Amino acid sequence: IGNMPVLKATAEASVIGKRKEREEEEYAFSGVRVEAAKTGRAKCKACKVNLEAGKPRVGIEIFAGGRFVVSWCHASCFLQYVAISYNTSGRGKCKVTESDFTKGQLRLGYPTGPESHGWVSLAGIPSFMPQVLAAAGNFDVESLKGFAELTPADKASVLEAMRCSSKKSKSNKKAL
Repeated sequence: IGNMPVLKATAEASVIGKRKEREEEEYAFSGVRVEAAKTGRAKCKACKVNLEAGKPRVGIEIFAGGRFVVSWCHASCFLQYVAISYNTSGRGKCKVTESDFTKGQLRLGYPTGPESHGWVSLAGIPSFMPQVLAAAGNFDVESLKGFAELTPADKASVLEAMRCSSKKSKSNKKAL
C-alpha cells in the first residue's frame, strides 16, 4: 500500500507518454484521413456499398449527434464531391493552414455533410490529397467540380498542386 502513489504516478506518466507519441504520429490536420478498412461492415456514405476489408477508405471528420465522428467512403466517391471555386465572401479559414481566405481566393472544398464543405487553400492540398489520389488510382483533375470555370492561370495552379500531390502520393501508397 505504501507504493501506491508511486505506481499511480508511473501509470499516469506512461499514459501521457503514449498520448504524446500518438499526437506526434498523427497529422496536424485530421479532417480527412485515408486508411485500410479494418472490417467489411462500414458502408460508404455516398454510394451505400460496403467498404471491403483491407481496401483503402477515406474518413471525413464531421460533427454529428453532438460530437465529432468519422464518416467513411470510397476514395472515388469522395473525389466526386470535391469542388474547386473562388471564395465569394472573403470569410472563412483554410482547414489545414488555418489562414484566412481572401475574397476571390482559389480554394478546394471537400464534403463534410449533405450541403456543406470544408475548404482548403491550394497550399493545404498536399496534407491529405496525395493519400486520397493514391487510394483512388487514376483521377482526372480536370473533372473536379468547378474546374472548367477557372481562369487558365488558376487551372495551371490547380494542376501543379495536384501534380505535386501525385508525386508525393507514390511514397504514401505503400502505407495503404
